[in-house]
Amino acid sequence: MANAASQLAPNAHSAGSTTDLMISDLAERFEQNPLIRPQDVPPSVDGFVVEGVFNPGAFRMGDRFFLLLRVAERPVPREGVVTTPIFDAGTGEVRVLQFRENDPLLRSVDARGFWYGNQMYLTTLSHLRLASSRDGVSFEVEPKPLLTGL
Repeated sequence: MANAASQLAPNAHSAGSTTDLMISDLAERFEQNPLIRPQDVPPSVDGFVVEGVFNPGAFRMGDRFFLLLRVAERPVPREGVVTTPIFDAGTGEVRVLQFRENDPLLRSVDARGFWYGNQMYLTTLSHLRLASSRDGVSFEVEPKPLLTGL
């Protein structure tokens, strides 16, 4: 029991319900996290902004470290307008649909998506981007997507 008690956070107490207990973080977090932030990644489309960098897969090849990042981008926000980026698989181009916020067909707008009529749209377009580093800490992110989803 002493071992389990030593893993409790200092503000936790051993008496009371289990919801009163706080277990300390068993992983040691890297002090320089995050390694890559949205502002560190250039948008791949003019007029877009990077909203998030997620779920990196890491690997090492030779003397370099690599991260495969999921990057979410969206058009720069404009007041009174809701936008959605659409990837055209036929042309390889990204186009932007825009709707007025007061349009009666527009519903359920939040940061991730919205409905317009009977069609659901996402507010971001995600793709995979490669980042590399010699020291495993300072990464350079490729300027263009490695792979774009449909």
